[in-house]
Amino acid sequence: MIFGRLHDNIFSPLAGKNRHIYEKVILAIMPVILDSDDADMIFPPKPLVLSTIYQLLDDIERLEWCAEDEEEIQEKGSTLSICANQIYRRLKNTGWLEEEDDGFNKLVVMPPDVAMLVLALQNIKKAEKKNYGGTVIGILNNIEKACSDPIGRGYGLVTATEETQAFIAHISQIVHGLRNLQKQILDTRNPKEILEVFYVDFVDKILIADYKTLQAGNNPFRYRSKIIDALQQLNYDDETKRQLCTVYEEQLQITHAEAVQKVDHNISYIISAFSSIDRRLRRVDRFRAQLENRVAETVRYVDKTLPGIRHRIAGVLSGVGSKIEADADWYSDSAAPCQLQFNRMISQSSAWTPPKKREPVAVEVFAEKKVSEAARQANVQMREFQKRRKISPVAIADYIERHLGNNDSIKADQFSIRSVEDYVAFCHIVNLRYLKGGAHIAARYTITRHDQLIENDMVKTQDFTVTRKKR
Repeated sequence: MIFGRLHDNIFSPLAGKNRHIYEKVILAIMPVILDSDDADMIFPPKPLVLSTIYQLLDDIERLEWCAEDEEEIQEKGSTLSICANQIYRRLKNTGWLEEEDDGFNKLVVMPPDVAMLVLALQNIKKAEKKNYGGTVIGILNNIEKACSDPIGRGYGLVTATEETQAFIAHISQIVHGLRNLQKQILDTRNPKEILEVFYVDFVDKILIADYKTLQAGNNPFRYRSKIIDALQQLNYDDETKRQLCTVYEEQLQITHAEAVQKVDHNISYIISAFSSIDRRLRRVDRFRAQLENRVAETVRYVDKTLPGIRHRIAGVLSGVGSKIEADADWYSDSAAPCQLQFNRMISQSSAWTPPKKREPVAVEVFAEKKVSEAARQANVQMREFQKRRKISPVAIADYIERHLGNNDSIKADQFSIRSVEDYVAFCHIVNLRYLKGGAHIAARYTITRHDQLIENDMVKTQDFTVTRKKR
């Protein structure tokens, strides 16, 4: 039964009036929790998840939020932050998310069974199947085929990305399994059950089945150097990447710009995943060592009683046994047990008293919290400011073309800064090729750095020259 492993009300958010919003939220926070680029951060902090939900609600052009319970009716018409907190609280109460304390911080965890459910729902939405049994050698084969024959087998790069996601999620689920075992061991007071859980569930199922595979000499990621080398060569092969973009357009039915961005994202994701394998395994090692130490301390102290009391009780029982054998009437000299006081059920000495009259609970009406117009304007201005500060490779290219005009090259001191957008674009010109989705745009120009420094009232930076390449 699946409901023995899932929360009883886990599908209630997807069955209410706001099911479309909850669907987008669940699919948006899943990569944040399971596919984090930070290998040391297995579980993301709560503010990061809340900001992801807030950003998703902010990106929806027409948000139609329907109140589904009394708590939401009291707060309807509130700001996006309150709606984001309501969504997060309901996902936690229905079993989609769990919280874990890390000192003064709250970490958000998606249970492994729920993660499998989300991946299954994602497959239903995409109407495509994923191969979760693929190994790293399959990833290498798909990458090599995509590089050697991009027109015929270019879609193998998409398959390799999906298999990489499944592989990284599997390593994260090992940590989730250790965490669940640790919680189960702490809730058990019987040493026999603790040892049984430790050796059967941990040693047999995780330490031997999963962890041994990762630590063996023929571990599944021994081909990572070949994978990283192949993808780095592909990253500088413009012709092969152009053919891959064509395949992405045909297979995924997306625009050329989206195909270019998706190819760059897939390449960078696989390189990042296999470059951080060692750090992820060190995280698993630390968690495994903590679990083993916790089990050792628990077994040591769980059956410990007061000092010497076990020997005293054994001595008393031995003395009673020897006296019974020596004299069968030993109990006749003992004091008779005292008579306990007994009162009838209904009498003057009865312990029963009538219940007190309970006063009804006073009804308290909650006043609707009103947001001042100044606060609304400040929120709109802050969002507009953050939007203007957003780094976009397309905006940087427009800024360069606007100043180049009909010329082929321009120096740094010839650029003008008249707005926040111009300032952000100017500061990131030299790093254009390192931005997400900026590699293909940077290929249009040759950026040469000089030893001199330029300085004015706004910036102080190294001098450079931007030259437009001839097509």
